[in-house]
Amino acid sequence: MPSRSDNTSKWKDLSQIDYFGLFIKNWLAFNSWYRGHHPNLESDRHCIEAIKNTQDARNSAYIIFNRLLTGTGKDAISFRDNLDGLATSLSRVTLTVPPRGTPTVPAYIGALSFNNALIDKSSTNYQNLIRTSGQHHKISIGSIFVIDDSETLYKGSLELIYQIRCLLFHGDLEPSDENHQIVKYAYLVINAIMENL
Repeated sequence: MPSRSDNTSKWKDLSQIDYFGLFIKNWLAFNSWYRGHHPNLESDRHCIEAIKNTQDARNSAYIIFNRLLTGTGKDAISFRDNLDGLATSLSRVTLTVPPRGTPTVPAYIGALSFNNALIDKSSTNYQNLIRTSGQHHKISIGSIFVIDDSETLYKGSLELIYQIRCLLFHGDLEPSDENHQIVKYAYLVINAIMENL
């Protein structure tokens, strides 16, 4: 029979929040939402491109993202802090996407980072979403500054979260503490949008 101290340690380990599992479940809900909005598209990749490139009233995910990005309430402040957490946690590791399909068309060039965010897959348009305190056209999202362009920030953030999803779903993401932090913030960002859909 294990001692109470053994049980304490085991129960403590089990009490930690598993953001890997929460992210997967939340992504499945998000997946269901975007597949429902784009039933004629053949793949998740096509759906992601569709919701990245539609910034009108039909795309409630973008409307919610923009409202949380520019809002003043507790939810908006928490959302910006979580977006900051995602950017910061990604900057602490080097996550790369392994080649899939044809080697001449990589899924993502370089490391997943707010400094290297894929905005438009068709033209391989990557942008740096981070701004320094001395730069113009920036907004604060916690401890960092980002580009003051909600459409570009939405596209880049969504693409980064989608790539994190791909790494996790395809078994390419090591279950390290650092990666758990990345998945935690990816979950919190998507969850804030999902709570308002």
